[in-house]
Amino acid sequence: MKFIWLFLVLAIALHVAWALAHEASAPPGHAGALGQPTCAASGCHDSYPVNSGPGALRVGPIGMPDLRTTVIEVRFEGAPGSRWGFQATQRAPYQAYHMQPAWMDSTRVQLQALGDTAYFSHTQTGVSVAPLDSVPRWRFAYTVGDSSLIADIPCPWVFAAGVAADGDGTPAGDYVYTNQEPFYGGLCLCRWYSPGDLNFDWQIRSGDIILLVAVVFKGAPLPEPCDIADPDCSGAITSTDIIYLVNTVFKGGHWPCGGDTYSKLLFSDLYCQ
Repeated sequence: MKFIWLFLVLAIALHVAWALAHEASAPPGHAGALGQPTCAASGCHDSYPVNSGPGALRVGPIGMPDLRTTVIEVRFEGAPGSRWGFQATQRAPYQAYHMQPAWMDSTRVQLQALGDTAYFSHTQTGVSVAPLDSVPRWRFAYTVGDSSLIADIPCPWVFAAGVAADGDGTPAGDYVYTNQEPFYGGLCLCRWYSPGDLNFDWQIRSGDIILLVAVVFKGAPLPEPCDIADPDCSGAITSTDIIYLVNTVFKGGHWPCGGDTYSKLLFSDLYCQ
């Protein structure tokens, strides 16, 4: 009996220690970027489906110190918890633009690597929120190294995942969120559209579903390019695309085109029927 109690105490201690270890950083490769898992999919913070909690994770540019550099902010809005963490990375098709990490708020953000991919993540200090800071947020920057690219090459995108934790020292009961945005700044002369974004606002929301319903069932004109109305990347625009978007927006389903390859995610020149 003593052995059983000792085993239970040790297991609980290791579980709590493991959970607290991730307060120092998120494990690289969990930004939910194009087939990557999140901390929910990998069996860590898996109490709830991704993006099912109150609030949201936002990611987007907040300034350009120069023509090549864009500062990105990742922040939680209305997400419950007492500890918050994040991880972010970028993807550029064909290794275009030579995107390089340029700067970070080194008190709250650190740079990690997995293979040849760089990731930004929170620090131990960055998981907490200062008394006067009502919104958990982190800031970092990318520099564009190649300004000779033509406008027809798809944009880089920034992908972020975050955890809103309840602070009990275990991975249970925490919410996981994801979001992604095109890289707006620097010298990226790129196209900023993706399948599923029918209203061209760089988000996939219920408004895009309404527009797709009009295309499929009401004879509304196809968007240009027509691939935007084909989020499942089947090459045909049908009711299955509507179902796909509904799952994406409301049920935590796959990003358009399954998120399997970056070129398909943005625009793959499929023939629209």
